[in-house]
Amino acid sequence: MDMITRDVGSSLLNGCCHEAERARLVGLSLDGLCLTLPEKFHAHLKGLIQQIQLCSQMLLTIADLSQLHITRVPVVTDYLNVILPCFSRSLRDITEYVNNRSLDKEHRWRKMYHAMGEELPGTPLPARFALYYAFLDMLKHLLTKSPEFDLNGLEVLRLRIFQLREARGIPPPSPIHQDQIVRQQKAMAFWEQETNTHWAEDIFTRPLPSRTEFKRNNRFFSRAYGPFRRLGAIDMLSDVKTLAKRTFDDDTVSVTFFLQGLEEIPTLMVRQIHSGEPWAAIKGAHELCIKRDFDSRLTFTRWSVTERRIKPWAQLTFITWEEMVLFYCTFVCLKVRSPMFINIREEEYEIRKEAKLFQAQIFDDGFYHCLKVYEDILTKRRRLHASVWEGDLKGCPIWTAFLPEKKGPLRSWLLRKTSHVVAIRDVSPYVFCNNYRANTTDPRQSKFHALELEFTHTTGAKRFKELFEEQAPPPSATSSDHDTKSSGES
Repeated sequence: MDMITRDVGSSLLNGCCHEAERARLVGLSLDGLCLTLPEKFHAHLKGLIQQIQLCSQMLLTIADLSQLHITRVPVVTDYLNVILPCFSRSLRDITEYVNNRSLDKEHRWRKMYHAMGEELPGTPLPARFALYYAFLDMLKHLLTKSPEFDLNGLEVLRLRIFQLREARGIPPPSPIHQDQIVRQQKAMAFWEQETNTHWAEDIFTRPLPSRTEFKRNNRFFSRAYGPFRRLGAIDMLSDVKTLAKRTFDDDTVSVTFFLQGLEEIPTLMVRQIHSGEPWAAIKGAHELCIKRDFDSRLTFTRWSVTERRIKPWAQLTFITWEEMVLFYCTFVCLKVRSPMFINIREEEYEIRKEAKLFQAQIFDDGFYHCLKVYEDILTKRRRLHASVWEGDLKGCPIWTAFLPEKKGPLRSWLLRKTSHVVAIRDVSPYVFCNNYRANTTDPRQSKFHALELEFTHTTGAKRFKELFEEQAPPPSATSSDHDTKSSGES
């Protein structure tokens, strides 16, 4: 049945989450089927499973973004009304084939693949879900006013889905907001409000230089504590800019960073699926505190005015050390730079269970910064960390860079160019502020393309290089949760 409701926003979000959960369960049932079939069937079956999983993730993304851009929901409602009934029917058909006990499992797969693949000529079953995903991805761009949105491409995909609906005997959808569907003549007006790129939009879109996974037995489930409201029922300001979204535990929990209001207040929304229903809680970054309380988990806390005590807001478990570090630094920087910022506990600047091996002052992009080298006690991986040296923002992260595991000679990747300058190869900083320019060597003038660190004192450059000398172990460092020894100037 097509989605027709008075409360378009809430129905839209619930519909997306409901079908995302259905898609997740269908994917699991196909995974089970795959385990019983000969290997010759695995390629097509795994391709189908992957496309279904991608669709599930994209539906949840659209639901999350719709809460943040609630005033734009009518723009995408009719388009979702085109795809959701067709998408739901496809999932239910797959379930019927998989559960058909009158056939053995190989013939269930054969019949499903061929029968459903013939419904729309030229569209095998995996390609059908690739079509769904492409359509949903375009709706995400439409909802967020992304420059990647292609109105003509969306129309081609819409017509293709209409053909599939017709082949399946699904009647045309009844328009909900026909006057608000984006048409060619309205496209320019819809995009007239341009926004500047924010540094946080780049942090999680770059591929990680390495992936250091935490041990599985150290992992905990992610969860949120609220206070919750039903997704779609939260009052939002009209001026919202989405920065980044991260998902946890197969997207049962997600956190979205966004800027809210004319003052662009950094805000977090945590969304949790409970009993198939989406619930959300929203807090300004300035209202939350962060700490690493277990090997792979970050905990956010808030102050409860009614109970007059600190309470947990969310606990997020990460798969990799690198992403945990980026998430931590992103939050701290957004909090400290918020126009609503009041204060921060000094220990929030440090990630627990990291040993500080080195600290010195550098001259970086026209400013004096504090450079530190941290080593994670659990994974033994190292990173560079630059922060504000002095002033109101003292300690606020500027950038971090993950150091690769080097096995070759030191001179092949680290070079002391002058008494004050050290160059490190294969290092690319993740930057937590706008308009920063890292000092790197020009690849046209040197084969040693690297990040250059300009120390204000020669002893800093000397001690930094000594830290990585292969013939001598790094200076010993004892670490508690926050306070550690350091070498170099402080």
